[in-house]
Amino acid sequence: MTDRISLLGVGLALAGLLFSLVPGIGWLLYAGGLVFSVWGLFTPQRQLAWWGVGVSALSAAVRILLATFVIG
Repeated sequence: MTDRISLLGVGLALAGLLFSLVPGIGWLLYAGGLVFSVWGLFTPQRQLAWWGVGVSALSAAVRILLATFVIG
């Protein structure tokens, strides 16, 4: 059960990164990936959870970069 939470976090974070150009869906997937990855950090096996947090951070950086270029 604990691996599934972390795996769900990584999957949602990757999907959020792939759908970063779609405003509503991308944000929901990104937020879900971040929440489940952080939740996975409190489980005994944390490797996938750290990957999910890393991909979520990369997704956040891509979103900020895109917002900077679109607005600016």
